[in-house]
Amino acid sequence: MNRFFRSALFPLVVIVLLVYLASQTLIPKSKDEQKLTYSQLWTQVQQGDVKTAEFNPSKQEISGELQGGQKFKVNYPSNESEVQLEAQTRAAAGGIRDDVVALALLAAEKVSRRTLSEADHRKLIEDALEEADLSAVAAAGSPPAS
Repeated sequence: MNRFFRSALFPLVVIVLLVYLASQTLIPKSKDEQKLTYSQLWTQVQQGDVKTAEFNPSKQEISGELQGGQKFKVNYPSNESEVQLEAQTRAAAGGIRDDVVALALLAAEKVSRRTLSEADHRKLIEDALEEADLSAVAAAGSPPAS
């Protein structure tokens, strides 16, 4: 085996392998196939421009043909990625609320030029939450309507 690595055959095998891998990744399979994003495909579907569509769950891919005869291929997100995205959005919204409260308390202390008591903090937070329009933050964390 050690002799194989020293011979001239080993570099040739490596070069052939590299050329094969490069051809598989860099050369498109079909020149008439259009690569779309998921949102672009969704727009095409809503406009009625999709003639056929075939789902391949193992590759998370949709391939098909548009009304004009143009073939397409789209990778779609998994259900798990949607759940993860929703969890991240909710966590970010909670973090934003916490930051807003901290900044409001800091600003109130600066304005009043004194340290606020626990009761003052609670009253300021309750007042701020009652007045704040958190509908945009809540909408960002909620799933889209079907």
